[in-house]
Amino acid sequence: MAEGENEVRWDGLCSRDSTTRETALENIRQIVLRKTEYLRSVKETPYRPSDGLSDAGSLDGLNKLLAHLLMLSKRCPFKDVREKSEFILKSVQELGIRIPRPLGHGPSRFIPEKEILQVGSEDAQMHTLFADSFAALGRLDNITLVMVFHPQYLESFLKTQHYLLQMDGPLPLHYRHYIGIMAAARHQCSYLVNLHVNDFLHVGGDSKWLNGLENAPQKLQNLGELNKLLAHRPWLITKEHIEQLLKAEEHSWSLAELVHAVVLLTHYHSLASFTFGCGISPEIHCDGGHTFRPPSVNNYCICDITNGNHSVEENRVNSAENVSISDSFFEVEALMEKMRQLQECRDEEEASQKEKASGFETEKKRACLSSLQMMMKLHQQEIYLVTLRILAMAIRISLDMGCMFQHFESRTIAGKTMVILW
Repeated sequence: MAEGENEVRWDGLCSRDSTTRETALENIRQIVLRKTEYLRSVKETPYRPSDGLSDAGSLDGLNKLLAHLLMLSKRCPFKDVREKSEFILKSVQELGIRIPRPLGHGPSRFIPEKEILQVGSEDAQMHTLFADSFAALGRLDNITLVMVFHPQYLESFLKTQHYLLQMDGPLPLHYRHYIGIMAAARHQCSYLVNLHVNDFLHVGGDSKWLNGLENAPQKLQNLGELNKLLAHRPWLITKEHIEQLLKAEEHSWSLAELVHAVVLLTHYHSLASFTFGCGISPEIHCDGGHTFRPPSVNNYCICDITNGNHSVEENRVNSAENVSISDSFFEVEALMEKMRQLQECRDEEEASQKEKASGFETEKKRACLSSLQMMMKLHQQEIYLVTLRILAMAIRISLDMGCMFQHFESRTIAGKTMVILW
């Protein structure tokens, strides 16, 4: 039962035909419920001899499916897919399995979510653009949702990326995504690395390559030097660098392959800058974009105001989380005690209804602020740990980290020796 996410065919959801999408959704529903029933039976049989690794693998596989469904329920341009994905998640939750909820506050950390076009509220022209993007990539990524402020540019961008990644060309699909990972890793852009790791595996890439550039074919390793120079000091590239790649005997690149690779490298170097400059948040289905942690007090978390999870019912949390939730309960009890004191002083102070309401609002705001600060710290810690893990992978893939953007060089200018920071 250690079935992986690869058994699920998501391609049918990208079809413009509603019947095809319905068939694909039903297949996904059956797979998810089968995995859920298996894990539920494991939980309900305490003395059942089981393989811990197998059970852990099944849970991990189910969690990936649920995270993907969460993304579809929020970011699919087709209403039937959004609704059915949400229905499947609720069905799993009713069976006692914890479901994920989004982290963060929208596609960008710099732009309020309410100012970004919400999926499902777009006009006909934008819906067509969204549908085209979803059909090509199987998702509406956060970059697309931020670029929607400039529709004409977005249309050109999506066409360009489609030609680079999906259309016929000299490079196989998994090479294209791996080159994108190499380029993003040079700038330590965890968002793009994480995104294309998923795409790389989806098109059949070897997971061993992700352990470091030294585990990839020699042909890709040879591209590392050019990637480094293009990312940080492109003016140092000479014809010798190109010749070394074109004349590397059995590991040589054809001219067409090299042109395609260079375009991909420069595209993702630029896109990394865009990602940092616009504060792009992790994708919902990727690490850092969702959490399985239950909401705070009484199944309600202040952060759910922004992500729409107003009615999520969750199971008990682990001991570490119980400490934080207990603190929140103490805050609520303190609030109730203060309200009781207000009630007892009613006859003595003859407080008006307006004064009591004001007192309640003041104490409620204090308690909410304290709870919000606590949850923000928890979320920041989780995102920080996930980011460290992704950056570690990016550093492994970036073979030579000796030449970063900050590079010092000594030069003599006007008779004076100066140290220049590149």
